[in-house]
Amino acid sequence: MTRPSIIVLTLLAVTLPLGAHAQQSDALSCYERAQEETTLPINDAVELCTGASSAGPLECFVQATERTMLSQQQAVILCRCAEDASPVACYEQATANATLTNDQVVVLCAPSIQGTLYPSCEPAGQRYEVPAE
Repeated sequence: MTRPSIIVLTLLAVTLPLGAHAQQSDALSCYERAQEETTLPINDAVELCTGASSAGPLECFVQATERTMLSQQQAVILCRCAEDASPVACYEQATANATLTNDQVVVLCAPSIQGTLYPSCEPAGQRYEVPAE
């Protein structure tokens, strides 16, 4: 394993709640695919995939770069924590019907900014209960 992979594993692992092993694996898979399928720098790929529970953020990012004029960084912000490409559809609808800036539309459509998710992409208000022994 190369040094950047160790750093990535550490960053992906420390942002997830205990017991989120499947999500950690999904986040790592998202990161690895982002490195293979995009030109994202390591830090941006980590930002995109941290907390991912599927390949949704990557699929969203690819659609955003193909269907919009967003910068890579704006597409990362738009797609972090996405479950699918719906943030891109939101972006397209908002830019067609409003006179908002790209940054304003990204804030309106990004799942990670809407205030309903923790940094780990878990729904806000969701509590982790320790099973009784």
